[in-house]
Amino acid sequence: MTVETVPLSRAFQGEELRNEGMVIRAKGQPDRYILANAAPFLDENGVKLGAVAVMHDITEHKRFGGRQGERHCRTSESSFRSQET
Repeated sequence: MTVETVPLSRAFQGEELRNEGMVIRAKGQPDRYILANAAPFLDENGVKLGAVAVMHDITEHKRFGGRQGERHCRTSESSFRSQET
């Protein structure tokens, strides 16, 4: 991945990204599937202060695939929520 293609760098250049898919491949590691959201960060006058990016790892969803992956995510979320109380 070049610096110009990194979501945070793209956002700093003024681009907004919504659910931008990418795969991270590192030597000796399994592929990681990512959805990125990024945007420039502006002050109240529209002056660029920086940028912000959020990346969501959807590898498990991809691994389990489609409806099965969605069921797995709901089950995991339900389990997590029940631990909060």
